[in-house]
Amino acid sequence: MGHKNLKFILHTLRVACPSLPSLSLLVKYRLHGYYAPKMHFTRNGIPFYINPVSNTLKMCLGNPEISHNLVRYPVIPKGEFKEVFHGLHWRTDRRFFSPMSTTSCGNVFIGDLIQYQSSGSSCMGCVVQFICQEGQDAIHCRVCKLDHHPQLSAKSYVIGETLSIPVCCIEAVLDVQAQALHVLKCHEGHFVQLTENEYTSLFSPHPMKIKSMQWGGIPVVMVPITLFTDDTSGNKSKQWNKFDSWNFRLEGLSKKENGNLQNIHFICASNKVPVLDMAVPLVQEFTALENEGIIAYDAFLQRNVIVVAPILNIICDNPRGAEVCSHLGATTSKYCRICMADVTTGLHSIGCLRNKPDTLCQIARIQSARTQKEMKQLQKEFGVSAKPNPLLELFIDLHRCTPVEVLHTLLLGPYKYLFRDLMGRLTTVQRKEIQARISSFSFSGFDMKLSRNVAKYFKSFVGRDFKILAQLALFVLPPYLTPGETEVWFALSKVFKFVYCDTFLPEMVDVYKSQCLAFTHAVERNCPELRRKLKIHILLHLPDDMLQFGPASTFNTERCESYNAAIRGRNIYANRHAPSKDIATSFAIQESIRFVCSGGHYDALEKCGDELVKLYKSSEVDDFLRGGASASCEKATYLRGAIRKVGKTKVALGSVLVRVQEIEGNISISSLMENHPQFTLLLSPNAKLI
Repeated sequence: MGHKNLKFILHTLRVACPSLPSLSLLVKYRLHGYYAPKMHFTRNGIPFYINPVSNTLKMCLGNPEISHNLVRYPVIPKGEFKEVFHGLHWRTDRRFFSPMSTTSCGNVFIGDLIQYQSSGSSCMGCVVQFICQEGQDAIHCRVCKLDHHPQLSAKSYVIGETLSIPVCCIEAVLDVQAQALHVLKCHEGHFVQLTENEYTSLFSPHPMKIKSMQWGGIPVVMVPITLFTDDTSGNKSKQWNKFDSWNFRLEGLSKKENGNLQNIHFICASNKVPVLDMAVPLVQEFTALENEGIIAYDAFLQRNVIVVAPILNIICDNPRGAEVCSHLGATTSKYCRICMADVTTGLHSIGCLRNKPDTLCQIARIQSARTQKEMKQLQKEFGVSAKPNPLLELFIDLHRCTPVEVLHTLLLGPYKYLFRDLMGRLTTVQRKEIQARISSFSFSGFDMKLSRNVAKYFKSFVGRDFKILAQLALFVLPPYLTPGETEVWFALSKVFKFVYCDTFLPEMVDVYKSQCLAFTHAVERNCPELRRKLKIHILLHLPDDMLQFGPASTFNTERCESYNAAIRGRNIYANRHAPSKDIATSFAIQESIRFVCSGGHYDALEKCGDELVKLYKSSEVDDFLRGGASASCEKATYLRGAIRKVGKTKVALGSVLVRVQEIEGNISISSLMENHPQFTLLLSPNAKLI
């Protein structure tokens, strides 16, 4: 709405309420919680604007809708991995361990010597980690037990087994310095001294304990975050206006919560500054968030806390992933950013895994090259770019923490290659036959259909089209495939089955790896034109990423890609003079409105009234603030774990519902598997539809 129209509306309203403020005052007014974007400059003096992550984190912790749903400790699953906090990366990397837990005897930190109750007797041990069990509310503590041996002196102890006990069993935190105790370990039947590294890892006081004591003993909360970076067009027309952007989300929220666009938070965007140049001030802030933390009010604990927010991973497409990892991309001979695989060794070959120290050494060698020819030879040998990359200053290993996302790698990779190749060589009559077969296919389990004219528009398919195609291809395409191509499609469907399953079985990781390997072998035998494609080779690393970060739905980019439309919309309705500032300001205002209207605590005692919270949750207000469809109307194809109706039957789903055909009568799954071998490829390991 324009300035002139707003002025007229206010003039009309003053008839009923003469005390209304002027339009200029309304425009300048800012709610509590609003933080203006900060301006930064590149080395060339180009300005860009950032919404600091620390400010957004303060609003998230103060928002009861977020803080009450936030998982603060890694969770040990009962069997299947369902969330990112079930993955090994969060559970095993010490940098993501929650530093403390509050008990009846006060705050207990990792590294504290405690006295605890076990089997009816008091024992002494050292805190190693705080964890949760799936399905239980109680927090557990992993304790390294210290046993007193009768052959040793009174102050000598031997390291025993590591136990898991509820934190309610902790009786006291011992005010004893570990140096005052003589701690040994049993090695081959003899008591030996601990090494310096072993002693430091067990008994060193946690850095956050010192920080907490400086602030009066306030709690410390661990909130890992995931970054998303992408490029998008700032125009709705076909003219490309590239905007690079950075966003983030809280990984302590469930997949369902993170499927809501409101839980994706904007950091910065610019059409003039490259993505790595924008990362320079971000790296400084991320380092401070991990090492020092920030003070924020926690609506769940109802008190001030220290928030520590390390980066769990960075999700992006493959070209941006290569740029983030200082890799030359898919065109170089060492075409994989995760390993040292070479195009000459075949798709199925996994080279030595890359790591951050090796990459830094390789960059140093390239930069020290004496001639341009030597520099190019070293770049070709390592597949590494020597351009300045501030992200290498982060503590994470970028090669391990940029997981393989499936939208661009699977749907816009092999499925796109194979289907375009097939349709390109078919006759017009055969294309019409495929169109007729697709039109007669039952889409009762889908929220949308393929284009009515597949033969004409197959080159314009996007990710959601290939997702539907992947589920019906084995029932529509086989008459037009050669035996070798049929082998490739069947192998690809097996990969699709476990990738889009909403859960991940860690004991099946070797099976998943063998399925990916079988697909690469099938491609090498039957599709020689695809032998140099990175998107086929990199699927070999996907099972390992799922083991570290949970099922692929926890690090896919579909919802984050949808967020690009919000960035584009804010650029379209701005004056285009300073797009980076306008976009950042618009998102900052939206964050502050959500914070206040959701009942956020902008002071320990102050928050908005219940009537405003009720009004904000209405779909009409949500539509207006977001400038589009409300959350309740979003397409379910992107909502993981949704419930879809098929006839009168409710089917629990993962990312998508595979409904290959209408099944008349009561037909058992076993008979379907006998009569339709394709159907077996669409079942999860527990014989349920994925």
